[in-house]
Amino acid sequence: MDNYSTLCSMTAYKELIQELVKVRQKTGQSQSELDVVIGCAEGLVSKWECGMRKPGAFLFSCWADALECKIQLIPKKKTESA
Repeated sequence: MDNYSTLCSMTAYKELIQELVKVRQKTGQSQSELDVVIGCAEGLVSKWECGMRKPGAFLFSCWADALECKIQLIPKKKTESA
């Protein structure tokens, strides 16, 4: 993976995590409660949220499902060339 792909990938990762954190906070659920609902190790949601660990696609899906959300891909807006 080149530097550009890595940078884009990490940015998307961070944005998705930030959105999941916002939803969790809005619903009033704790990280520990989500650990139980998802069925993952104690403290894992905390590690995802602070960037110590990275969930894979399946766990991202479980995380969103536990928050009663879905992950949706939205095409980027194309910029006009000069």
